[in-house]
Amino acid sequence: MTTRGGSRPGAGRKASEERRQTITLRLLPETMKRLNEISERDGVSRGEIVDALVLGSSIL
Repeated sequence: MTTRGGSRPGAGRKASEERRQTITLRLLPETMKRLNEISERDGVSRGEIVDALVLGSSIL
């Protein structure tokens, strides 16, 4: 008899080496607009922009 459902071996998204945290922020509309502009211009995610600003990375 065949069962239905359940997990399949190897299914799902593979874990990345760098674990990222999800947060919720309340930003001014101008701030969000600027984040989106930088993201589109430089081809990086908004999270990467925040990381660069806080940690001093040179991606911007």
